[in-house]
Amino acid sequence: MGERWRAGAHLIDVTNRTLCMALLLASACGSEAADTETDTDTDTNTDLYEIITVDSDGGTCTDENAPGYPHCPYGFATNSTIANLSFLGKADKNGSAGTVSYDQLPLNSLDLATYHENSAVKYLVLFAVAGWSEPCSLEQPALADAQKKYESRGVRFLEVLTQGFDPEVGGATEADLDRWQALHDLHFALALDSKRQMLRYTTFYPYRIYVRTSDMKIVSIDRENIDRELSLLTDNSAGR
Repeated sequence: MGERWRAGAHLIDVTNRTLCMALLLASACGSEAADTETDTDTDTNTDLYEIITVDSDGGTCTDENAPGYPHCPYGFATNSTIANLSFLGKADKNGSAGTVSYDQLPLNSLDLATYHENSAVKYLVLFAVAGWSEPCSLEQPALADAQKKYESRGVRFLEVLTQGFDPEVGGATEADLDRWQALHDLHFALALDSKRQMLRYTTFYPYRIYVRTSDMKIVSIDRENIDRELSLLTDNSAGR
């Protein structure tokens, strides 16, 4: 049995006394996370530096607390099973046809298991964005268009606001989420990352992870053309 150290978006495996560092892909066209003061409280910062016990196959061996969710190991790269991330967020129940203002909605629990359990959902596109990031703002019209085009093909969208509009303030608030939705007229699920879970995947924004919900496998980490990527995924899915 080996050990694995995780430091933010960097993963170091320690197995048979061999060190291996895997750097997660990050968006080449985006913005790096603001250099805010790191909270050293172990209750809020345990994701940043931790030792994870791994099994003989090199995978983490703690299953997510969700009945029916795929078993570990969980990972961070293409072809890995994504962990059952859980957030607080808001979603328009009418999706792309919706008109609701999110400041009229309460925060609710949003986790990835919900998409796995819904047979109507084929793919989940998970975004990490920051309110202060201009590239993230510029990308929103394309995301809204993609929702209108691919929602009927079983694609759902979950955008995680990892930081608000002030780069000097770590994290995002409900007010930031409501402002982001109103600014871009969005009607897919928006969430807050109070547990800083997305730091496992990236410190660059925008960042997109495409997940096949039947087995919660990461099928792509695309940084350029969302329409092209979703066209390929849904066309391949329809052909099977």
